[in-house]
Amino acid sequence: MEDYLGNVTIGKVYEGKSGEGEYGKWKAWNFYVEGDERRFSYFSGGKKPEPFEGAFIKMAKLETVVKGKYTNHNIKEMALESQNNEPRQDPPDDYEPPGEQRRVVKDSLTPQNNEKISFYVSYAKDLQVAMITMGGIPEITLQGLADEVMAVGIEMWKKANNPEVPF
Repeated sequence: MEDYLGNVTIGKVYEGKSGEGEYGKWKAWNFYVEGDERRFSYFSGGKKPEPFEGAFIKMAKLETVVKGKYTNHNIKEMALESQNNEPRQDPPDDYEPPGEQRRVVKDSLTPQNNEKISFYVSYAKDLQVAMITMGGIPEITLQGLADEVMAVGIEMWKKANNPEVPF
């Protein structure tokens, strides 16, 4: 069964076997995330990041496999908050230096003012795909589905960037 995991922090990490195959070097991992009892298995290598204690998982696609009395939670894809484990030397793009607080005007909250809105639209799309896969969406046209994904993504962006804006 395919499932998703997101917005969680990696707790304890256990490094497993490693080797080299036709696609390059690989390494097996087991880890836990905070607030979850399940143990997750994962293979890193190539462009797939290595998990580390304290890393923030933005989104992970996992497959739960039951074999007899054993249940395995295998992470297939994983996006960490920062795929670069080295400390940043420059401030983040959204850093506001101390001083006068920036005032957010509700009318200025339009998609054109922030290119990061694509993250929220993409997340809304991923949620819709998961719901469709589980059979939770009534019949709808492609245009209707696209309109709904865009509207939900924009609303999530508005809420994240100005908590005073009601849904």
